Amino acid sequence: FTQSVAVTYLGRALTFFSGSLVAVLLSFAALNDAILLHVKIYHWNLLWYVGVLSILYSVGKGMIPDSKISKSYTHNMFTEMNVRLVRVAAHTHHLPDTWRDKAWKSSTKDEFSALFQSNVQLFLAEMLSTIMAPYILCVSLPKCADNICVFVQKACITMSGMGSVCGYSCFDFNAFQDENWEGKKIGTGVSCDSNRCAEDGQTQIHKGNSTSPFIISCGPKTKQGKMEKSFFSFKAAHPKSWKCHASGQKLIDEMIKYKHDEALALKAKERKLHIDAASRQLETLRLLEKTKNRDVDANRRKANQQDHSIFHINEHYVRLFNDHETQVEQNDNDCDENFTVRNQNETHI
Repeated sequence: FTQSVAVTYLGRALTFFSGSLVAVLLSFAALNDAILLHVKIYHWNLLWYVGVLSILYSVGKGMIPDSKISKSYTHNMFTEMNVRLVRVAAHTHHLPDTWRDKAWKSSTKDEFSALFQSNVQLFLAEMLSTIMAPYILCVSLPKCADNICVFVQKACITMSGMGSVCGYSCFDFNAFQDENWEGKKIGTGVSCDSNRCAEDGQTQIHKGNSTSPFIISCGPKTKQGKMEKSFFSFKAAHPKSWKCHASGQKLIDEMIKYKHDEALALKAKERKLHIDAASRQLETLRLLEKTKNRDVDANRRKANQQDHSIFHINEHYVRLFNDHETQVEQNDNDCDENFTVRNQNETHI
């Protein structure tokens, strides 16, 4: 969990001031060691102040977060906190459902801090327990004795050759599974006779026509799937040497089937995504082909229009040229007629 910025600033201030004063006092001692012993401030010599300032320096140094653990920059603080909490849970094997993807909440920090306290708090709790333990044993515990006995009676399993053991240690999910766990459901389990459980707190499981070698209770269920998580961890550590209970094997089979179904569903989803991607590519190619054909038709129509325009322009120039030739011929004829008339007039004269 990230530390408060104010605490970090306070630690740096204590480290700076105390370290500076200790350095000055030690420099005086290097010149003359009698200064630390004979110079006094408020009835204490400088050697006493060196000790006090050294303690303040250590306290301030402890308030500054380690740069290897708490970096000065984070890409995504919420995601990083969730990842760190999952890494811690890999060692503690304790990650309640209320903590998942909620490591940034103050309630998660309070619950985590309550479980993993500092050494000072643990030492004070040990010292206080020497005083409170006799009081609890004499006054508070007798009031809870009946509830404790009832819990032991319900959570007890009598096994042939071993005697009475804790029911959770046998990983019997028919009797002690957490049906409200957010993990995969493993079935309805074995139903117990409520009247008989109310009378003696125990019932006997029958497998077919035979009776199982142990008696179980309609006992209290584990919370947050703790027994299921412990079962999978123990089975992963001893995959072949340990033979689990029939209900545990059923849970493993259902988990394997669930994993297989999830893999098939993932493959089907990937196949559907590939088909959708191919369909989109084909649609894109079809649109590109349609656009290309449209451009080709437009260019063709434009070329035809240009040819038609050139044809009309040529006809216009031909018509103008013919008109010009006709006018020139007419002018030539007029000139010839005028020349003939003038010659006749000159001959007459």
